[in-house]
Amino acid sequence: VNASAAEVNTSTIGGNDRYETAIKISENGWSSSDRAVLINGEKGLVDALTATPYAYAKNAPILITAQGKLTTSTKNRLSAMKVKNVDIVGGVNSVSNQVVNELKNMGITVNRISGASRYDTSLAVAKEVDKIQDVSEIAVVNGDKGIPDAVSVAAPAASKKMPILLAENGGLNSASKDFVNGESVSKSYVIGSSNSVSDTVMNSLPGTKTRLGGADRHDTNAAVIKEFYTASSLSNVYVAKSGYVKNNDEIVDALAAGVLAAKN
Repeated sequence: VNASAAEVNTSTIGGNDRYETAIKISENGWSSSDRAVLINGEKGLVDALTATPYAYAKNAPILITAQGKLTTSTKNRLSAMKVKNVDIVGGVNSVSNQVVNELKNMGITVNRISGASRYDTSLAVAKEVDKIQDVSEIAVVNGDKGIPDAVSVAAPAASKKMPILLAENGGLNSASKDFVNGESVSKSYVIGSSNSVSDTVMNSLPGTKTRLGGADRHDTNAAVIKEFYTASSLSNVYVAKSGYVKNNDEIVDALAAGVLAAKN
């Protein structure tokens, strides 16, 4: 993007914690919403990585809760937006049934999208995206160490309604392979270096294969931007912590921002 500092308007979307930051992001994009996607903002991060394309397809903000109790600020935001439907991405270890009951007591219909593992959860989300728009492209990341890679591709994947599938070190599990092979996939993106997703795994994927990866998460982020944002000028850029500042889970801010970035 060719612009001098004087020409760029900068604003900060942030709160006192990750819950409030997600709320501020939702306020930036939605005054009201029939639907919201709810994730755990700490240990449920991996489950939630793949939620952005689904949330965007449903025009739903991503909000964050604690595992065992609906976070008060998030509860208030759901009420303020007049949300009637909540999709929880992740199992009960990420977002408990106590949270489900609290949502139901608010008159909200709850739909849980989850599987037995993070890999199965990513597949469950992919199947939900497929119901909205037939899947023709996929993004594949390492489900163990590819959290930053999945966050980098979240906004462009959302714009293209392209599911993000989590691979094990040996590749997609059998259920994910069956799903992918049942779709007419013309393009497979691998996000991350060969240390994350091997060439062997990449070559097993359908369609034209493109690796977007670099020496670290920042280089991979740059490769993703170069691939998907080809216009000579951009009107909006969202900048968030990469998880290298203090803790890996600080990347939750970028995760919450993905749907807003796709919208804008």
